[in-house]
Amino acid sequence: MGNQDRGERLASAVEAVGDGDASGWSELHELLHGTAIAVARRDMRMQPAEADDVAQEMWLKLLTRLSQVEEPRALTGWVRTTVRRECLRRKRCVGAGREVPTERLVDEHSTLADPEGAAIRSEERASVRRAVRRLPDQRRRLVELLAADELDYAGIAVAMDMPRGSIGPTRGRVLDGLRNEPELVALR
Repeated sequence: MGNQDRGERLASAVEAVGDGDASGWSELHELLHGTAIAVARRDMRMQPAEADDVAQEMWLKLLTRLSQVEEPRALTGWVRTTVRRECLRRKRCVGAGREVPTERLVDEHSTLADPEGAAIRSEERASVRRAVRRLPDQRRRLVELLAADELDYAGIAVAMDMPRGSIGPTRGRVLDGLRNEPELVALR
């Protein structure tokens, strides 16, 4: 299929969607989904499940923006750009120690498989929370911000009004102190 044919098919599909014809979405999917997956897998080196997730994000964005499309023939380029940006966003999240949410699997460590182990882990977490609550305010707040994993060190530095370079050493001292808490030593 030539570029002109593809462009005409994209324009017709967008028009059909605008007219409320669901077959337009099927046509868009046929024309664009393969591109989205190829960019995610080949260009951005995403695993198959990640590529599917990225393509899903692209489709959600297209759904919300399709009525604003002025040049339907340019959608292939938009798909490539959108998929690349989403892949980069996900890689930044993973590279920064953040996880991109995926489906939750039941494994051998779940509460269903090991209720006694789950109860022990629950008590261990409660012990850690009690030890953290006993920390001085500044240190407790630092631990809470680090545990929330919502901010990077630069954001934590602003929130805590402390130099970014002192976060890691302070974190180390706090963790050393927590390791020596009598309640937590008993857990080892």
